[in-house]
Amino acid sequence: MLLIDSMTTAKKIAIKKQLHAACKELLMQRVNGIKNAIADAQQTANTETKSSSGDKYETTRAMMHLEIEKNTTQLLEANKQLLMLDQIKSERISCQIENGAVIVTNHGQFYLAVSAGKINLDTQSFMCISAASPIGQQFMKKEVGHTFIFQGRTYELHDIY
Repeated sequence: MLLIDSMTTAKKIAIKKQLHAACKELLMQRVNGIKNAIADAQQTANTETKSSSGDKYETTRAMMHLEIEKNTTQLLEANKQLLMLDQIKSERISCQIENGAVIVTNHGQFYLAVSAGKINLDTQSFMCISAASPIGQQFMKKEVGHTFIFQGRTYELHDIY
């Protein structure tokens, strides 16, 4: 495995930009999927016709309305995450953990931006987490050399960029 500590600043910034782009792509896919689900539910509600089976028409319309509300809430959240991601400056290298930081620990590498799960770049894996997540809150404002315990595991901070 590549030793992160020996990386140049240019390489570190390139990794941050790749992670940022990958998170943005995942969020855009999520937004598009939610928009499609809203459109499908709206179309189902609009095309449902009254039938002789009593309340089926009203029940279907009510269920589609609830589906649209649920998806609209998810769409708002995804758009908030996109706005947060757009505020991160990928070319910034900080010695203290903040939004947009890549964090190298004894338990893996993390990208503190939005909750997007695991992203693989070449031979390296990064867990994309939000600063609002429990582990994200533990990371905030820490520096290289700090340690903390999270869910019974001791995390040692080896590099931040």
